[in-house]
Formats: sequence, C-alpha cells, structure tokens
Amino acid sequence: MRKIACLFAFILVLAMILVGCQQPTGGSSAAATPKLVFKQAPSDIEGLKLTITAPPAPQVELEYGGIPTNAIVIELPAGQARLFEAEVSIGGLGVKRLFEGSTEADLTAGQETTVSIDMELTETKLIIADCSNNRIVMIDDMTGADWVELTDTDLGIGSFYPYDVDYDASRRIYIGYKDVKWPEGGSNGGVIRIDNMGDSTYDTLDSGKPINTIAIDSVNNYIYYAPYGGIIYRRTLEPLGSEQSFDLPVQEGVANFWTTGLAVNQDGMLFISDNGNDQIIKFNPQAGAGSRVVSTSSANINNPMDVEIKGNHVYLANGWGADGYKIMRYDTNLGGITGYGDNASSGPTTPAGEFWYPSRFIAVASRRLYLVDDDYSMMYDRIVGFDDISGAGWQTYGNQGTGTGQFEFYC
Repeated sequence: MRKIACLFAFILVLAMILVGCQQPTGGSSAAATPKLVFKQAPSDIEGLKLTITAPPAPQVELEYGGIPTNAIVIELPAGQARLFEAEVSIGGLGVKRLFEGSTEADLTAGQETTVSIDMELTETKLIIADCSNNRIVMIDDMTGADWVELTDTDLGIGSFYPYDVDYDASRRIYIGYKDVKWPEGGSNGGVIRIDNMGDSTYDTLDSGKPINTIAIDSVNNYIYYAPYGGIIYRRTLEPLGSEQSFDLPVQEGVANFWTTGLAVNQDGMLFISDNGNDQIIKFNPQAGAGSRVVSTSSANINNPMDVEIKGNHVYLANGWGADGYKIMRYDTNLGGITGYGDNASSGPTTPAGEFWYPSRFIAVASRRLYLVDDDYSMMYDRIVGFDDISGAGWQTYGNQGTGTGQFEFYC
C-alpha cells in the first residue's frame, strides 16, 4: 500500500468585485468584495472551509455544510499576495475524505479578478481488513466516525478472511483474501475489486489463491498480489491483463521466501517483506530473471510483516522478537535505517510508542502512518496512527471484539 498523489480537477472561482482606492495602504478603507462560485465540484461534498488571509484585515474563515447555493460575499482589503486556502470534506461510501488547495492572488481595487485553486486529495478514509470478523471496515479517522463495514455475507463470499486492502487512482477498493485464518495456510481465496463500501457486487481479479498481500501501482497500471510463499503475481489493471509471475526462490535464488508485505513506489520498484529470511527486498520487476533483486536489508529485523511507501521513505512493520515491536524506516535504496517503537508492557492501553505486534499498514492516502497492532492472543486489537518515525501525534483506536469499534485481526 502506498499514498497515490491524485490531483482532483476541482476549480474554485472567485469573481472579485473591488471597490475603493487604487493604492491601498495600511489601514486604508480600500476593499474587495469577493463573490464565490464553484465549478466541477464533486456531488458528495460534506463540508467546505475557506480561509482568506488579506492584511491588514484579520484572517477570515468561512465554513459551509456543502456548496452554498447563494453567492458568498465578504469584504477584505485589496492588495498583493492575498492567500486563499480551501478544504473540502467528502461524504458517502467512497474512500475519498479530504481535498485541500491554496493559491495567492493580487487584488486591485476597482477591477474584477478570478482566482482558481487546484485541489489535491490529501486524505482518504481508513480502510481496514478485520480478518477474523470476516469484514472490511471503513472509518473517517481515528475517532471511529462514520463506521461502515462490508462483510462476507454482504459480498456473498464463503470463507472470507480479508488480509490486505488497497485502492487505485479511481479510488476503487481492492481486497486480497483467503479461505482460512492462518498466515501460512489456505488453499483458496483471491483478489476482488469493489467501487465503494456500499457495493454488494464485485469484480474478480484473481481466484484460487490464498492471498496474503496486495499492492496497486497506479502509475504503471499494475496490481501485485502474493500468497505466503515465494511467488509474486502481477496483472495490468486497465484493461485487466494476463497474469505474470515472479518466482523468487527459483528465478532469483532467494530460498525460504515468505511474502508478508508488498508496496510499490513511483518508479515502479517493488518492496517486499520476506518473513522467511527476516529481510526487506527492493525488487525491479522490469529487469531480467536472476537480476531483479536490487538490494536487501536484514539489519534489526524480526518477523517483518507489511511494507508502506511515504514520499521518499520505505516503512516496514517489524513484528516481534529481539529486534521487533518497531516500525523501521529506510530510504529507497534500503539505507538510512531508523527504528521506532518498543514492546508493550501492559494492556489494554499502552504508553505512546509501545506496540503489541505491528503487522499491517492500513489503506489510506495521508501524511501520517496508520497500521494494525495486534498481539495475536485475541486480547488486544487496535489501530495506531502517528505523524512520523519519531512517533509524534500518537493515537490509538479500537479494542478486541466483534462489534462497532472492535476488531479481531488475528488471522
């Protein structure tokens, strides 16, 4: 899983009717009166926040429950480099949550000015594979707001144990699942795709394999998926192509290989968590067989689970053991290693930075890191979020159980 930098063509047009002097100064009464009109806005907008900074006037904040049907009119001083910042929240059952954008504009009194802001999707909702409860869960944030779940019954799939979730540039949701709970087991499963969390029908991208992890490469139009063993599969997404496979033990000479996590960066490099050898691998799918392993790192790794890409860094959920209970961070060459975290000493709550068993990163586009933390004893189940490798902004949500706000991740 990884953040996909997706630009949304959302234009905010401000028709500025300016009054007053040509050369405003300090506390001059020269003012602009913006009239706001919205174009190409998504239909499921839940809220709008507009912030305008135009000294010497105080900063102005406007909030609306949706796109206003009437013009927004506000007075502010004319002048140079007036800052306009917009934040749009999205409702509904899709994964999109928050778009943000900003721009500066020069406002000259007595002239009409148009200001456009290109909005970028900066937050999706949190999508979680709640494996033992046979469901996918979506929440807005770490408060658990707007809890929505999609179960095996909703989808009409028997023996549905979802292990991993991702999404593409169109925000369709992909689910990798097995027919049994245990990581190394299973004889069936597959990869399915749904449009949103209200969907009861699905597209089958692969079937007959107990899938442990998936990763979407929207830049290069691929989906990668893997069972627990040493073969990783790939298909083109649009249109869905024939299956390719990369046999790491046979083709690359990596024995005892257990795939537990996949992630793809903007360059199409695949990063693989290898639990069998306690290592992380940088893999070039475009290279020839026998030369695809670019680099590896095994320093301070025990029972590695999932992999995540954020910007120019690679993150590894380092499960348990002497060097476990940590999140590891690497540069894209698997150097510059930094770790964060320690073994939890008490439950159900813990001090910041203590993990039960960090295992699976959650499908979300965000500046923050979110992941499943599960002690595998069916006692402590939660999700954890924090800002960066220092652990700043540590938050937890959820506990063990089968209801709303509860999880049973152990699979």
